[in-house]
Amino acid sequence: MIDKFRLVAALLVIAIHTAPFASVDESLDYVLTYGVGRIAVPFFLMTSGYFVLGPYLKSGFRENKKYLQYLKKIGLLYGGCILLYAPLMWYAKKLPGNLFEGVKMLVFDGTFYHLWYFPALLLGSVLTVGLLQCSSKRWSIGIAFSLYLFGLLGDSYYRISTDIPPLSAVYDVLFLFSSYTRNGIFYAPLFLMMGALLWKKKICPSPVGCLVALALLMVESFLTYYFGLQRHNSMYLMLPVVMYFFYPLLLRGRQQAPRWLRRGTSFLYVIHPIAIILVRGMAGLMGMERLLVDQSLVHYIAVCAVSFCLMGYELYFLQLVKRFTRRKSDV
Repeated sequence: MIDKFRLVAALLVIAIHTAPFASVDESLDYVLTYGVGRIAVPFFLMTSGYFVLGPYLKSGFRENKKYLQYLKKIGLLYGGCILLYAPLMWYAKKLPGNLFEGVKMLVFDGTFYHLWYFPALLLGSVLTVGLLQCSSKRWSIGIAFSLYLFGLLGDSYYRISTDIPPLSAVYDVLFLFSSYTRNGIFYAPLFLMMGALLWKKKICPSPVGCLVALALLMVESFLTYYFGLQRHNSMYLMLPVVMYFFYPLLLRGRQQAPRWLRRGTSFLYVIHPIAIILVRGMAGLMGMERLLVDQSLVHYIAVCAVSFCLMGYELYFLQLVKRFTRRKSDV
């Protein structure tokens, strides 16, 4: 079920960047896309925490080569994504103007708007490991939750912090180094730690608790939007509560998932902004902007379709490479 939900989470990420219900009703789109849809990234983070950090929690991360290999793998993937989107950054004239901006983009913001996830995962995992190694589990989760609350006041509840001058000054300085608080310091550690601490824990899932928490998340997202509290909309108070109830429900599933889901959904996450550009470009060439761009739900479906086509080509190409290398090794 974890692997199957990867696909749902990838579709939710695409929805966040296309606002599928915006042309139907703006409030509905906000509650569904920027409320419910925000469970996607915490799900990915908890999955990394569960399968990567969880098994090595007791064995010691410093002595474990697999953990270092994981960091290297994510780092190489991030580097590949930077190279992939560098031409688009150059074309859009969004390349960093100086060294400070370059470091800010690499470490916190990401070099393209969706690539912030990879430095957040790298920095967040290192911070999570450090907390778990240097303090007890209770202290670690308490610190991670405190960091999340601080980030919350710079995100969905930012207006509250602006009414407190000393706190507002702190955030003003913080935003010089990171455009958002949803990064590897304030956002990622809590969900990584929640995933790691769930490893081989017997927790009785509560569907009712999950539904109640999800309903409260929808209410919270709408209220923070309606009253203009938000600077951004990635962090909510109910989001960790939803994931606390929701993730154990996924762990109950023991069915066999298709093997392509893991690699395929990762590719969907990476490639979907290119699909957005292709859909907009094709709509302009065919004179179909009103249908393929202005109609948000049609636009979302078209972007998903193009993303799946690109994913299919990628998986087919990798399959050809594997066949070629096998034949070469046989010879």
